[in-house]
Amino acid sequence: MKNTLLRFFITCALFVAGSVEAQILTINPVSSYGTITFNDVNSLNPSLLPGSTYSQGSSPWTGAPVSLSQTDPTTLDFANGILDASTYGPFSYPILLNNITLTQPSVNTGFAQLNVQFGVQYQIGAGGLSAAPVQYPNFLISGTVQPPSTSYASISGYINYFAINAAGVGSLVDTVNYNWLYNTPGPFSGISVSGSPVNPLLSAIGPNSTLVVTGSLTFVVDPASITVQTVPEPASQALAVVALVGLAAVCRRRK
Repeated sequence: MKNTLLRFFITCALFVAGSVEAQILTINPVSSYGTITFNDVNSLNPSLLPGSTYSQGSSPWTGAPVSLSQTDPTTLDFANGILDASTYGPFSYPILLNNITLTQPSVNTGFAQLNVQFGVQYQIGAGGLSAAPVQYPNFLISGTVQPPSTSYASISGYINYFAINAAGVGSLVDTVNYNWLYNTPGPFSGISVSGSPVNPLLSAIGPNSTLVVTGSLTFVVDPASITVQTVPEPASQALAVVALVGLAAVCRRRK
């Protein structure tokens, strides 16, 4: 009986998760791309010499991690980042931005910038995609803002979600915006930065359709240093809570 209850819960949990997002089958690489660009031309060293621009990208893109790690030899500004869409599956369509680091020495003027751009085309299966909380990356940020009163660190940008039906007709179904600025001199740690969705729920998408997720996120330091990691998006957290509640119920019954 106990094992039957456990199997029943697991089946129900998978059914609940599957009913929300289980119809995401694959990424269409031909129509997908991912790029990380370190734009350092607006940063000047003490001799007023600017940095350069560096970029890593993939097009077509399977969602596999795209990474960049670069120190500009003129300004000694440093940028690092990983863009990853490979962890998509029947239950999720995450965009992960990990190991983001952007550093500008305090002796420099101007600003250093790291930009991440992507477009991912997810194929939806015959069951369609039910309406559910939109998934998007939130960030945990630490760093240091240098003493000048004009110094800051910031994140800005957007993610758009398009639904394209089986007939090829598309529409914008949601947008998540980012607008964060920190300008208090000194170190900071563990600041949570969340995207702001226009619609909390991503509307249902019909069978054999396509979900296209495009975005551009920009990290800026002037002068400052930041490190950024993606934290679980709200939809994944909700699914985890459902699973934990169910497991707790099973455990109580087993006792």
